[in-house]
Amino acid sequence: MLLCRTWGSVRAVLTQSIAARSVCAERWGAVSQLQRDFERWFGEGGRGRSTGGKGGRGGRGFLIVVTTIALLVLVGSIAKGIYTEWLWFGSLGYASVYTTILGTRVLLFFVAAALFALLFGGNILVASRLAPKGAASGPGQSILPALQRFSRAAVVAVTGFLSVMFGLAAQANWETVLRFLNGQSFGAVDPVFSREVGFYVFSLPFLSLIRGWLLTAIVFSLIAAAIVYAIAYTSQQKRFDNARPVLVHAAVLIVAIAGLSAICYWLGIWDLLYSPR
Repeated sequence: MLLCRTWGSVRAVLTQSIAARSVCAERWGAVSQLQRDFERWFGEGGRGRSTGGKGGRGGRGFLIVVTTIALLVLVGSIAKGIYTEWLWFGSLGYASVYTTILGTRVLLFFVAAALFALLFGGNILVASRLAPKGAASGPGQSILPALQRFSRAAVVAVTGFLSVMFGLAAQANWETVLRFLNGQSFGAVDPVFSREVGFYVFSLPFLSLIRGWLLTAIVFSLIAAAIVYAIAYTSQQKRFDNARPVLVHAAVLIVAIAGLSAICYWLGIWDLLYSPR
């Protein structure tokens, strides 16, 4: 009788164990299937390639084709305008004049874009070198890896876009630059400051242009450096102390902005001659 009861208990335990194993197997199978589906769609740990890679490549190819077509349309539109203007100036016998204008605008664009890229990108590089290095803590643990993955591409994209914008802004002032380079003396001075009249016509607009361009570029550089420092300090939850190089970097930019603002008032002295008051 005791033997029968013992055998019954063992059989019940074995039955429960088999049932538990069946449930675990079903759940494990579901998890495995979910893992396979996840890997199929998103890749394994970012290392493998999903079976939908052809679709991804097709999407990238479509984006490249659309971008190429848009660039070709833009370049074609610009080239059409340039060719039309060149024909018109040539019909009047002033083709060399338009060639000078066009060459000046192209040169201004590339010089201004390169200078801004050096100034803006250089300050971002300095800020990234001076920012504290360490592992992220707190909420920054989930944000910093994504920022690190996209930071380089984002910096290159933003620097390139802003460089183009600053280059376009500079080339639009080709007439001011050509007037400065070909300035002449009028043989007369103003009765207030005793400055040669040619200074107000040729030099003063050019100096105002350089001051405004540099001031805007340095303000953008200061904002970019501040963003780099803010991300570094907040992601690592560090206090802003023992950061003398960071303070020196920010101080240099702020002093440059203050100096250019002071030059604005200095140039404004001669602008009083144009004032109706």
